[in-house]
Amino acid sequence: MLVIPSPIAIFGMEIALFTCTLLKRVGRKILIMFYKRKSIYRNLQRKIMLIILCVSIIPLVSLGETIYYRFARTYGEKIEDQIKYRARSQSDAKFF
Repeated sequence: MLVIPSPIAIFGMEIALFTCTLLKRVGRKILIMFYKRKSIYRNLQRKIMLIILCVSIIPLVSLGETIYYRFARTYGEKIEDQIKYRARSQSDAKFF
């Protein structure tokens, strides 16, 4: 038995075919826009991570450096004062 499709069915198939091709074209454009946005967001994410690292590491390093040099200077002065004190006490000592 041979079934002849009605004109409405043929028209419906044409609309479906047109819709599929249109969706493919629009879908590609949407995918391209999505990947462009994704790369923009990836760049933004990198910039934010870099800013966070700079804001957290730079103060940490500068604070550590400041504490180290102040401690070294204070400790050096303390050792120098101790040496001067011992030298004076030895020079004032009376030898028999």
